[in-house]
Amino acid sequence: PGQGAERPGAPPPEDPAGEPDAPRRLPVSFREIVADDVRFFADHVPAGSWEVRYVTRVRCGGRVVAPSARAEAMYDPERRGYTAARWFEVEGRP
Repeated sequence: PGQGAERPGAPPPEDPAGEPDAPRRLPVSFREIVADDVRFFADHVPAGSWEVRYVTRVRCGGRVVAPSARAEAMYDPERRGYTAARWFEVEGRP
């Protein structure tokens, strides 16, 4: 897992596409990065579509999966959603 999350407490940028339903970057208030897990926390999430981005490092070429992400309300874990896992190919260095 890598670094590169939005700065904690930074306001989300305006929607670059100008589309009201396009995802905006979630204002992350805290993050935890450990060996195999990345967790982002937000104090308040207004209604709408939001995205969180992070960077990860792949150490060798081949077929790699980015596992699905889970979002849930901290005090209401039944209120949650998941993204799909995503496969991609990484070419090794020549």
